[in-house]
Parts: sequence; C-alpha cells; structure tokens
Amino acid sequence: MVTHLERLRLRPLLFLTLTLSPITLLAVDWPWARLEENNVNGEAVKEGLSHLALLGPEDQVRLINEAKPQLKPDALRALYDQAKEDGPVFLKELLLAKYPSKEEQQKLINGLQKAPTYGDFLQNPSQNLCSQVEKTANPVYFGAIPVIDWLNTAHFKGFFNPGMTYTLANRPCHNDFDTFNQWNLSIEPYGFYTQFRNEPDPLKFDQYTIGVSAVGEYTFFDRLVLGLGLAYSHSGIDWKEVDVNASLNSLYFGPALHYVFSHGYLGCTLFGVANFYHTVRKTDLFPGVAVPQDSLVDSLSWDLDFRIEGGLAFEPGYQFFLYPMFRLDYLTVFENGATEYLEDDSEIAVEGFIESFLCAKVGVEMTREFYTDSLGFVVPSLSFGWLNFSPISTEDYRFHLGECTELKGKVEPNSWNQYYFGAGLSVILKKGMLFALDYELTAGADSPVQAGSLRFELSW
Repeated sequence: MVTHLERLRLRPLLFLTLTLSPITLLAVDWPWARLEENNVNGEAVKEGLSHLALLGPEDQVRLINEAKPQLKPDALRALYDQAKEDGPVFLKELLLAKYPSKEEQQKLINGLQKAPTYGDFLQNPSQNLCSQVEKTANPVYFGAIPVIDWLNTAHFKGFFNPGMTYTLANRPCHNDFDTFNQWNLSIEPYGFYTQFRNEPDPLKFDQYTIGVSAVGEYTFFDRLVLGLGLAYSHSGIDWKEVDVNASLNSLYFGPALHYVFSHGYLGCTLFGVANFYHTVRKTDLFPGVAVPQDSLVDSLSWDLDFRIEGGLAFEPGYQFFLYPMFRLDYLTVFENGATEYLEDDSEIAVEGFIESFLCAKVGVEMTREFYTDSLGFVVPSLSFGWLNFSPISTEDYRFHLGECTELKGKVEPNSWNQYYFGAGLSVILKKGMLFALDYELTAGADSPVQAGSLRFELSW
C-alpha cells in the first residue's frame, strides 16, 4: 500500500522536476542550494516531467528517497495545475518499477493531484517554515481579547448610580417622598457601539454590546449605601481586515459601598466578570498552496475590576446644579489558554496570560430640576468630560501548531485620550420610582463610541 510518508516524498520529487534544468536532471547529483533560487512556471513543469522520464528506475527511486520535504509555494501550485493535464500518464511510467500494482499507482496518483493539507506541511517543518507559520497562523484575536474586556468594563456603569438618592438626599422636599428608605432596587438595560481604529492591525474592529444590570441596595445610617449587583451582556466583534468575527457573553457580579454626604458622594465597587468567547476565522497558513480553512475556538477570560468614584454637588441657583465627578478603574484580565480547531483536524494551542489596565474618567454634569407637588422631580441633564485609557502591563501570548512549538505574538495597545458628551432625562415620582434615559457620545482617537441606557428604580 502507498503510505502517507511515501506520498510526501513524491511531492519534493516533482518539485525538483519543476526547478532543475535537463542537464541537472541527468547529472543526478542535486545542488540543493538552487532550490531556493529557481523560479517556476508552466513550461518548466512540462519540461521537467519529460526529462525526468529519461532516468532509469533506480535513479528515479533514489531521487524520491533523497528529495527534501521543503516545498516552495509557487512550485506546488504549478505542480497541481499541471498534474491535472498530463501528470497521471507520466507518473504511471515513472513509478512502474517501485509500484508494480496498478491499484497502488492509481492511489498515489490520486493523492498527488489533491491539494496539500496543513498537516502535510507541518511534518518535520524547517525553522523557516515555522517562522512563516508564526505570521500566518498568529491568533491576533486572542491578543485583542483583553482590549475588548477593557472597553466593556470602561463603558459599564457599574452597580451604583446616585440618581434618585443623590437628588433627594439634601432637598427640603425630601420628606414629601415615599423614598430614600432602606431598600432600593434598580434595573438598567444598556448598550454601546464602537468602531475601534486607534491601533494598527489587529486592533481595528467593530463592536456592539447590549446588556442588562440589576442592583439591590440597603441603606445604613441614612447615608451609607451597600449594594450587590448582577449583570449580563452580549457582544459581537468583527475584525473585517483579518476575516475574524466573534461573539461574547459576559456575566458581572460584585458588591458596592458608597457614602452620600451633604454635598457629594464617595464609594468603591469590586466586581468580577466571566467572558465566554466564540470565535470563527479564516486561516490561510500557506497562501497560494494549501486551501484556506475555517477554524473555531471557544475561549474564556476572567476580569477583576476595582473602581473608585466620587462627586460633588454645587447649586449656583435657580434649581441649577453642577456635579463634578471622577471615576478610576483598575482592571486585571486573566486570559485562559485555548485550542483553535481547523477543518483538517490541525490545532493551534494558545497559552494563557495576564494583563492589566487603568481607565480614568473626569467630567461635569449639569442639571436643572423641575419640581411639582403632584408629580415630583423632572431632571434634564447635560454632561461632558475626558477619558484616559492606559495599559499597565502586557504580555506576549505563546502558541504552537504541530511541531512548530516556539511561536509567539503580542498586541501592544497604546495609551489614548477621548472626550465624551452626554444628555439625559430623569423623572422621580413621589411613589419612590425613578425613570431615566441617558445617551453618551465618546469621540477621539479615531474610535467613536455611542452608548445609551434606560434605568428604572424602585425604593421602599
């Protein structure tokens, strides 16, 4: 029977027929260095096939056994194109001495006419071949995952929103409301869309995120608010330039503790996030030779975010209020290792790594409060401010494919600044309910973000 190894040995033989002149073929002694120098075209294929047939069976077999497995992509492409025309007739004559069985000959011929798979090239690969694979197989999406987690965290409002509590805490009309009691429950659907263009490839992607958060709060000593929150979000990410797309499902959970004082608030939140990625991409490890393949990978990352935030309240008069605020996030991303599965059963195994980031947000919110005895507060608002994103620590990600084991890649996001502008409308009813609608546009760094949310609060 014709083995897989014997079939691979024959491919270099035909490669030699494509690159060497008739004189060299008859001389039998092969100058291996010339394999990297010669060009290949359709005429060379025909000429090589005809002249190699002049050699005796022993020389033919010796060439098969001595041929090196390194193959040039252009030689392979020309080989498979030409084999469809007159390859079978020539191969039957060439292999008559080694494979007298017509069945074995035909199996070998059929195998040679098929396009090679990734596995064919990855058996005993050279260092040069592994260097090529490091570029063409590079799982750039994996290195970009911490940046995506970072964006999701930066545009997640968290588990404390001072809306109703902050507005009512120091108003003379506070006693008219059936609110600011011990318990508070809020539900907030939210979402954002960004076209991230700040970095060079592979960090040019489009992303949307939609989600919902739920927070329960308990108030101690009239001013100390302890909250516990849970949130879920779904994201879609598309790297159009590298033909990769991914879906992401995230779960958020954590406590929050805030103090609302006479003219402001100060607090902290600690929450963890579990991110479940499902990624599909088109891999082209050997361009122009092997057929590109689709690949699938399911990966998991864990985020731990510590957030400190605060704000002050100033009343210039006429029911106008200014709220300068700040927020600081320190995010650590723990990226688990993952295995990417290709169509021909090849696997790209990626090792895990840890990265951390810092996000700062400083801004001012301006509100005008309209109060009626029958309804309560209607509060329109405008806001603007500045954001800074800074990587604290980044790492290489290491991966291996077949016998190419020392491969690595890295995504190095730079620090960047953006500016945001927002508008909102809140209605606080006397029955202890709040409805709020918010919109925010973030601009700068060639990466605009549009975000919106709808919040409902109930206090009793």
